Amino acid sequence: MFRLEDLPEIDSELAERLKSAGLNHPLLLAVATAEHLEGCGLGRAEAIELMGKTREKLDIRFQTLREFADRIYQVSRISTGSRYLDDLMERGVETMKVTEFFGPAASGKTQLSQQLAVNVQLSEGEGGLGSEAVYIDTERGFSPRRIEEMARAKDLRPREVLRKIFYARADTVEGLFEMVRKAEKFLQDKSARIVIVDNLAGPFSAQFDRFRVHEKQVLTQKLLFRLLTYGEVYNAAVVFTNRVYSIPDAIAAESLHPFGGMVVDRSVHKKIMLRNQRQHRYLARDFRSDRETLFRIDEGGVSDL
Repeated sequence: MFRLEDLPEIDSELAERLKSAGLNHPLLLAVATAEHLEGCGLGRAEAIELMGKTREKLDIRFQTLREFADRIYQVSRISTGSRYLDDLMERGVETMKVTEFFGPAASGKTQLSQQLAVNVQLSEGEGGLGSEAVYIDTERGFSPRRIEEMARAKDLRPREVLRKIFYARADTVEGLFEMVRKAEKFLQDKSARIVIVDNLAGPFSAQFDRFRVHEKQVLTQKLLFRLLTYGEVYNAAVVFTNRVYSIPDAIAAESLHPFGGMVVDRSVHKKIMLRNQRQHRYLARDFRSDRETLFRIDEGGVSDL
């Protein structure tokens, strides 16, 4: 994949302006709007021409079925630690895709996120990718001690596992965008093959009130598109957790829904709802097919019942 600076139309000064505007990758530039580029100091005609030349260099075009199939064969999977949960998700968490885990408090979202940060370090034969992980925490739920427990359960060296997790905290929407942008360097050198955001909705819910829904949706869509781009370009898995809200129906039952609505749905490949059934016993449901399974979370992490 070429860099912005590889285009003759982009000098070092323009490259810095584009990166400051969040367009730090050619694919993001190719799908930007003229208005976005005008904010970087380009005229409208100049912006349209630059986007067109970027698309040409990226070779954005129709693909043959053979090319599309070859791309699918590059997809890898990371085990959750439970065979039943893996089966529900078509053999685990996929690379080149975005996976969402959502549910109420104490439903296992952070536990599962931390387990994936450990499991990705396993060999491919053991359900991992032999790589490191990027973990962005918006709710301060990350626990090094919990990682050490999960590592021991997998016969891994706890301190070595912790060294292979690149951790960052993000308390604001701006901070979350910045950490996601900085995550790319770990994907570029192929050291990391998974990006985890726990919890995506946190900064948005804290920063935007109910009167700024459109602004919130636009920013959420931009963030998810960037994450999806990273997944596709670097063959990495993208996982985020999400909060829920309830809508009482006519007979007073509650239906849980993740934040983000259709804006999030368009970017997500798998939506898995989690619930805590009782001690160590958890339910996972594929939100789009209504298929369900049970799995376990205990001191050693995620496993089968």
